[in-house]
Amino acid sequence: MKNMLTASALDSWAKENPRRAQELLPELVLRLVLRTSTKITDYNFPIEKGIQYSGYDGVLVSEEKTSYFPKGKSVWECGTNGDSLSKFESDIQKRTNDPLGVNVSEATFIFVSLKIWNHKKSIEALRNESLEKYPWKDIRIIDGCKIAIWLQEFTAIAAWFAEAIGHPFDGVRDIENYWHDYCESTDPKLKIEFFLIGREKQIKALDEWMGQKSGTLIVTAESSLEAKLFLAAYFLSASNKKVSRQVIIVEKVECWNQFIRKEEKNTILIPAFN
Repeated sequence: MKNMLTASALDSWAKENPRRAQELLPELVLRLVLRTSTKITDYNFPIEKGIQYSGYDGVLVSEEKTSYFPKGKSVWECGTNGDSLSKFESDIQKRTNDPLGVNVSEATFIFVSLKIWNHKKSIEALRNESLEKYPWKDIRIIDGCKIAIWLQEFTAIAAWFAEAIGHPFDGVRDIENYWHDYCESTDPKLKIEFFLIGREKQIKALDEWMGQKSGTLIVTAESSLEAKLFLAAYFLSASNKKVSRQVIIVEKVECWNQFIRKEEKNTILIPAFN
């Protein structure tokens, strides 16, 4: 996809906006984690005002192993300052000395940063050295390069993050920002219920289509905008909130064709072009 965020773009933005990176990185990781696996049994990633409080930046329990996190329990720390190496060493020593009730021999320590790892000591060398020094079950480091690769798998999350950092994609929108632009910026704000009341038949049809997990659904309305906002309201409703991370609004034909060729798994495309 032409629109995908590069590791260099993530690195540059994080360097220029360290405070904003501190606010957004835990939420980005949480969205990616929940999109990556359907076998997450427990998680806690404080976001927004929650980042001000003490504790891990994230705690995760997964019933499956992925390319980004292990099966079992993992604790996460996010680094957004200029020296990722020093931040990693400070965080792992701090959490080893005071693991906050976590059994370190049964948990994986994961350090994540938007910065490209640019130190004489490689990630793998540091990991091996740290495993000999600290009693954690496993230790992992996810830098900006791996975050960029992770984002390539899930365009809806990449589109959300691109808008959040002020570099919106051309022709591709995540459903949350699309809804915000059309419904939350109005006076008064339009609520989700406004587009769902009295449309039980259409909602049932959508529920049945979602159960099929594939195929095409045609939605008609008095205007194309009304149809798109009805779909947005459906996917952003409480019962479908998790699914909303899979939904992409495609505003250009060329982007649509790219998605068709890419065949991104478990993704719902809503066309918004003539």
